[in-house]
Amino acid sequence: MRCTVASIGLVVACVFAIPGSVLGTTDAWQPPEPDPTAMDWLRLSSGEWLAGELEGLRDMDLEFDSDELDLLKLDWADVAELRSPRTLTYHFDDVGTYTGTAVMRDGVVTVSTDSGNIEQPREKLLLILAGEQRESDYWSAKVSIGFVTRQGNTNQTDINSDLRVRRQSAKSRFNLVYGGNYGVVEDQQTVNNHNMSATIDLLITAGLYVTPATVNFLADDFQNIDLKTTVAAGLGYAIFRGGDFELSTGLSGGYQNTRYVSVLEGEEKSVENGAIIPSVEVEWDITGDLEFLLAYNAQIGLPDVANTFHHGKVTFSFDILGDIIDLDWGLTWDRAETPRADAEGNLPERDDLRTTLGLGVDW
Repeated sequence: MRCTVASIGLVVACVFAIPGSVLGTTDAWQPPEPDPTAMDWLRLSSGEWLAGELEGLRDMDLEFDSDELDLLKLDWADVAELRSPRTLTYHFDDVGTYTGTAVMRDGVVTVSTDSGNIEQPREKLLLILAGEQRESDYWSAKVSIGFVTRQGNTNQTDINSDLRVRRQSAKSRFNLVYGGNYGVVEDQQTVNNHNMSATIDLLITAGLYVTPATVNFLADDFQNIDLKTTVAAGLGYAIFRGGDFELSTGLSGGYQNTRYVSVLEGEEKSVENGAIIPSVEVEWDITGDLEFLLAYNAQIGLPDVANTFHHGKVTFSFDILGDIIDLDWGLTWDRAETPRADAEGNLPERDDLRTTLGLGVDW
């Protein structure tokens, strides 16, 4: 009987000891120490380790190309530890920019540079850029083109194009955005509009930036707008930044000039006014392959708010060939609060709604 009780006790002890030893082994496991030939490692707050290549960090969103899970966008707050043996560029708020390999653990980022180690709290890290600050590392772009043609009972051709170019450094960002649409039905032009914006942003602190210069050009024959030019400056702020979702807003003020294609006799062909420009942008990675983008701004005329123009666009972008080729579906809305009649008395509609479908290429 004593042997039986002792045996049972031994078995019970072993059952409880085994999980503890296994857990202890799991907790004790660590990836290899940083090595120039090794890969990058991340440890999430859940305790999971990821191996792959660190792509960059901006606005508290970290991009990591996992060997098994492909490109991930992670909330910086969910990263507990980082080990990168590759030479990257790290920008710290109110401290400076340093290039080298890095380790982040226990809330401290250590960058190993040619002149020694730099240690800073993780909260001060604003940017991680690939490479040693070569000019080509700062640039990225995407172009999307859609083309539809019909022949037979109705001869129709529709072309739409979108272009986004960005240069992003440690303290500044340049964005160039263009959208154009052209359509012909039975040799009669039905659509011809172009909208281009160029913006320079300077990072002040995490989430807050100043826009010293932004310019927008709009031309739309069917809204009787030969050229609308807007020049402005302002501020922007990222209201919410998560791993998959970002909401930002901005407010600018400036000057606007609108030149019409033609006007009624006795009316001015060109109108000048001030403008207040509120804007909002949403970026949401719905899944690993599907991205949602929303951009809206209102150019509110001053002192006459009747000279107000709205522009909004929603885009769904679906990866069909890795991270290079996308299928893009877009919905664009333009509204002129007070459209101007042309020389023949034709008054354009206030609202113009367009849908587009095309293939996009990222590089």
